[in-house]
Amino acid sequence: MSSSEVSAGEQSLSQAGNCRVTVRPPTSGWIASVVLLLLIELCLLTAVAEFSRGRMSYLASPRVATFVLMTAVLTLVICGGELRQVGRAGNRARWFFLTTNVVIFALFFLWTDWLAGAGLHIGNALASTWAWPLGGLLVGATALLICFSFRGLVAWLRDHWHHVAAAAIISVTFVMYIHGIQRLWGVTSSSTAGIAQTVLQPFQQGDVRRYQIDPYNVLLGRLRVTQYCAEMESLVAFWVVGLTMLAAYWRSSRWIRMLAVLIVGTGLMYLINGLRLAAIVGAAELTTDAQLAVHLAHSRISGVLFLALSVLLLRVTRRWWRRSEAPTSTVAEA
Repeated sequence: MSSSEVSAGEQSLSQAGNCRVTVRPPTSGWIASVVLLLLIELCLLTAVAEFSRGRMSYLASPRVATFVLMTAVLTLVICGGELRQVGRAGNRARWFFLTTNVVIFALFFLWTDWLAGAGLHIGNALASTWAWPLGGLLVGATALLICFSFRGLVAWLRDHWHHVAAAAIISVTFVMYIHGIQRLWGVTSSSTAGIAQTVLQPFQQGDVRRYQIDPYNVLLGRLRVTQYCAEMESLVAFWVVGLTMLAAYWRSSRWIRMLAVLIVGTGLMYLINGLRLAAIVGAAELTTDAQLAVHLAHSRISGVLFLALSVLLLRVTRRWWRRSEAPTSTVAEA
């Protein structure tokens, strides 16, 4: 090989080493659509059945749902910006995984409904209870692959597994203290029930009955509100998400402003919680079905919506409590 050929080869390698590949992140519209799809699926799933006994009462419990949701949200809070840099899925792959997600969720939904009505003997069979979480993981994985490429997700998880682990540890700690958090209902029950009673009053012909049985039990219309359906954990989850976001971006955060957002946001969510109770009691009065109100109060739909509201409040006010930074480049070195 001549010297001219060697120099030409070195030049081509140099050009290849300096090449730049543009990474095309998923569009905000697709990300919002996938998030909405997952929220709808989770709300449908929590409304289909409530397991009170056996193995499924642990696997499909509200605490497990809270752990999964909190881990997902806190992971996005800690390293969601880096996730946006993962390359988008191809057009064919996107529609393939969207169809796959809908089909798998439909089967998973029917399976959960069957387990709920199959009785303890069949519904708690070892194969069913071990396979049920795998079905949930498949639904979540196919939803992610609608937006992101498989290789990009694997690379992101390899680089940020410790962030996911940190989010899981925070979520486990939160779930461990849920019972104590729910005891806050004893302090807030009177005022929250008062908000609900005030909202319902114009829509009722007579006075809306409100009777304080004890600090943790309030009879409001046909519904007895206890600490287990009062969503006190959702108010505290707002603080957990906010403080995690503050810790993740502590160098660029304005601490006093963030505390103001948390205090004002807590007041807003406190008011919304009163409106929620009014809506549940109103539904029971309209349909004359007290059991409907119980199912609505015990489902995780309220928890999902409150967590989504928490993220929305912190995202909307982010420019006020966080200093501006240079935008992250979407171009990766090849």
